[in-house]
Amino acid sequence: MPRRGGLCSSASYRLRSQQRGLHCVMQLTASDPEGDPIIVEWFCESGSYLAPIANQGSTSASCSPGYIYPDPITVYAKVSDGHNEVFSDHRQLYMLEFLH
Repeated sequence: MPRRGGLCSSASYRLRSQQRGLHCVMQLTASDPEGDPIIVEWFCESGSYLAPIANQGSTSASCSPGYIYPDPITVYAKVSDGHNEVFSDHRQLYMLEFLH
């Protein structure tokens, strides 16, 4: 994530498939040079569906998006210090088609 308005951060995402569905773990590192508290809002989308986020507001969160092959799962975060805000890069994650 680029530095802008005094915020500096980077984000990483890990996607794993579980027996009961899909689970995406999202983490980021953020800092504010003035020491203001960081506010994080996560987004996890599959098509027009916005998946609920576990641990919303923290630097480590997860979601279990509904997934319809071949649409991507798009994950990103908005980081704010109450004065400035930046968005992480939008990452698109894909699952392979499940064959029976």
